[in-house]
Amino acid sequence: MPAVAAAVYEEYLESNMRSMLEALVEALLRSQPEDVEGFSANWLLQWHKEHDPEQQEIEKLRAERDHFRLQRDKLNEELQELQRGAQ
Repeated sequence: MPAVAAAVYEEYLESNMRSMLEALVEALLRSQPEDVEGFSANWLLQWHKEHDPEQQEIEKLRAERDHFRLQRDKLNEELQELQRGAQ
């Protein structure tokens, strides 16, 4: 059982935490802050804001919305031109 748990932990670390932890360690080494805990907490909050899957989904949906709005506006313009031409 311990080997299975270790494998599960290793996979979790690799798939969910490694990139974030490497970036945090790099930021700590670059900045070398006096208050490591405070720096780390602030850094993690910022990282989460920038990598929040829900925020990424919201941005994707907004981009789709903007695309459809542009398409709607173009079609409305074409329709108005057709209506003017038919009169």
